[in-house]
Amino acid sequence: MWIAVIAGACIILIITILFLLRATTNGTSLPLFRGLRMRRWVEPRDTVTCQRIVDDMRRVCVESVGSVPTHPMLHGDMEALGKRIVMIIYHQEKPVMFNAILKVDGIVGYDVPIFYVGLVMVVNQMKRKGLQKITILNVLLLFLNYRITTFDLTDAGRSASGLRLANDYLDNPYPNYRKPDLTPSSEQVLVAKHVILKHKPDLGSSPAATLNVQSFVLENTLAEEKGGSAQLVNAIQDGRSKNDEINSFLKSRVGGMQNDALFCIGKARLISGILTLGKRFFERKRV
Repeated sequence: MWIAVIAGACIILIITILFLLRATTNGTSLPLFRGLRMRRWVEPRDTVTCQRIVDDMRRVCVESVGSVPTHPMLHGDMEALGKRIVMIIYHQEKPVMFNAILKVDGIVGYDVPIFYVGLVMVVNQMKRKGLQKITILNVLLLFLNYRITTFDLTDAGRSASGLRLANDYLDNPYPNYRKPDLTPSSEQVLVAKHVILKHKPDLGSSPAATLNVQSFVLENTLAEEKGGSAQLVNAIQDGRSKNDEINSFLKSRVGGMQNDALFCIGKARLISGILTLGKRFFERKRV
């Protein structure tokens, strides 16, 4: 009897995984909470589908910062969109938030996949309601979609929430607000330089942006006069945290420079990510 129960449970688990694998790659509408629904596409290629995705993301951008940032994927570059893992959140059929993760081109001789958290936008009426947390789900689903257990996750920004998420959910994060004197490893410098060199347009970054390899400050990345995305100056404002330690760290790195951002990197590992998420869920801590 127990063998039949275990076999049945395994079959149900396999069917569930296969469903999620397909549903989270082809834009199937999935329920979340509070009337929200998620649609998600992994490296979309179909022209009609891509146009619908772009239209919805542009709507969110306009309602968030008043115009559309200069990212190629938002301006008709289907090849740029085809490198993305796009998650759009809907409320009553209206797009209210999106996250477009970038799959970074590989480095010769470096076998660890690299992703960039990418653009996160929330319409004004839905801000401060915790929707940014759903970005964690988009990241976790990368393990399933790409059948991997480890990858490098990178990001650039000025917000306390972005720095906190990187430090709390990634292994060996840098910069690390808990260890302000920490220096980056040679591997982290290699990956950071590669992401910036190969993907400045995908980052909405100025061609003149440069990386400080000690502090990981991405200098002049948002400078409009140098080709940066002016809209992101408003979208990536210095979001403050209840944690003064984080605020002080951010101020020490990018506090006085409006056009600079902080580049973050860390290892995302399946087991440690699940354990950390579970621990914070039961402790009811803010993410």
